[in-house]
Amino acid sequence: MEITFRKWFESCISFKYISNSSIIICLIAYYTNAYSLFFILAPLVITNLILILFLEYNNLDELVNTVFNLQKATKKEVEDIKTQFVILNTLWHALPVLWLYYILNKDNLIYVFKPNFMGVFLQCSIICLIYFYFGSTNMIYGNINYSSYLILYLITLLGVCSYLYIL
Repeated sequence: MEITFRKWFESCISFKYISNSSIIICLIAYYTNAYSLFFILAPLVITNLILILFLEYNNLDELVNTVFNLQKATKKEVEDIKTQFVILNTLWHALPVLWLYYILNKDNLIYVFKPNFMGVFLQCSIICLIYFYFGSTNMIYGNINYSSYLILYLITLLGVCSYLYIL
């Protein structure tokens, strides 16, 4: 058993994960000049990368078993899938952050539009709280400690927003 391109692509475009929706909508927002939406989603994309790396490090077994439903897989197949998953999932989250870095430095959008740091952070927090409520109810990442991840997410989000919009 392996992660086929179709399975990986389906998991990448699924809007049940906050990172997928934020990546896709952020790309669309930038290329349609919806900068107010772009400034809200940019910190979410960066925060999602940080948290997904943390989640992969601490809860990889639970995450892979939940995303790909691996009850019938052998131990070797599960290990192969974990390796593939970590590589593909990390790339899926890191490439948009590299794109953001390029876009923000190329266009100087933050200096041109001067988004309100606290306004962006509060809007991101509302999106995050709504997402974590439904995510924890549906257990989309498996049986993990959602409240701890929510607190870590909000702290990381505050740091990312302050780095992007204050410094």
